[in-house]
Amino acid sequence: GGSTDKTCRVWNLQTSRMIHQLVGHSHKVTCARLLPHLKAVLTGSADRSLKLWDIARSTYRQTLTFHPQATPNCIDVLMSSSGTTTTVTKTTSSTSGGTTLAVSGQTDGSLKFWDLQRGDNRCVQDIPYLHGDGGGGIVSAQFSPVTPTQVLTCGKDNTLKIIDTRRVQTSSHLSSGHSSPQALVEMRHHDFFVGGGSGHGGAASVAALSPDGKYAIAGSSSDGTIFVWRVLDGSLERTISPDNLNIVGEDSKDVNCATGHNQVGICGLAWGHGGTSGQQVASVDRKGHLVLWA
Repeated sequence: GGSTDKTCRVWNLQTSRMIHQLVGHSHKVTCARLLPHLKAVLTGSADRSLKLWDIARSTYRQTLTFHPQATPNCIDVLMSSSGTTTTVTKTTSSTSGGTTLAVSGQTDGSLKFWDLQRGDNRCVQDIPYLHGDGGGGIVSAQFSPVTPTQVLTCGKDNTLKIIDTRRVQTSSHLSSGHSSPQALVEMRHHDFFVGGGSGHGGAASVAALSPDGKYAIAGSSSDGTIFVWRVLDGSLERTISPDNLNIVGEDSKDVNCATGHNQVGICGLAWGHGGTSGQQVASVDRKGHLVLWA
């Protein structure tokens, strides 16, 4: 977990004990990702850096530092298995030993890709102006679970986008004043609002893809409404209603059965396997209510 005290803490879930406190950033930690296969942690900070930490031993060590030139709001990691060969970006392919590629979304609206196993800190692909220049930029990024060349992003422009890393224009083709890179699909709704971000009050909403990659989901930061779009064409599939929900929290009586979050903005979302239907969505609002949607 990242903290405003410039550190990232790692806990053992079985013992509930903190096993590492990663110290090295000069500003608050804005995002963090655990990499179990590497026994490592990737963190992003408002000091405009990404750091890779080796936590395989009792004493951690910092191994690589990346410099995205703007504050990273979010990160995701793609791990390709050994023996596969898939071109993920225009300059990076997995090898026989597999690869670990990270994507980071910045406050300047850019999306950057980093090869965590190449041994240097160069950006392997830079997609600028994806969600505008400034104003909070990208607040959420996720590799597609079924198509590794596609990434879902959510920006402060209140828009979700699906981009293909092999087709989108990069920094070598775009300069200041040019329009945003073309996305495969864009998803928006007049009631969907992405709050938070750098310099803004509250926490920003995030977006997530379904396990089969067919749907994208996001929660509004203004009133807690959850939206589901079709990835194929960007059309709105539905707004989630609490037909089946399990509310976790001390004040579960405060959760409104009309939206699930009683007009409280959503700051966290995940979509995975589970529940009676085989797929389950978890959402968290700014008051700490966790809702499980079957």
